[in-house]
Amino acid sequence: MVANPEARDLAVSDQAAYRKNVDACVRESQKSVFVNNPGCTTRFTEDEACHVILRGLMKKRLNDPASMTRSQVLEMVQASGSQAAAQAAGGS
Repeated sequence: MVANPEARDLAVSDQAAYRKNVDACVRESQKSVFVNNPGCTTRFTEDEACHVILRGLMKKRLNDPASMTRSQVLEMVQASGSQAAAQAAGGS
């Protein structure tokens, strides 16, 4: 049994059209990621530059999360804010 026989048939008969449909489906799905229900206390938002930078710094520096000190975490937060500000100002 195939969950989506139309998609299977298109993938077999026209790979470019299939890929185009997949890309459109992904774009549509990504639009709804940040839709928030009225009255809900949780708010989903797109990442700001500092969040992306902080995540990268943490991936690079966190070999053992249990050994991280408060000052190391704060240094990474501060560095991500500085880098994001530099990017926003047109620097690197």
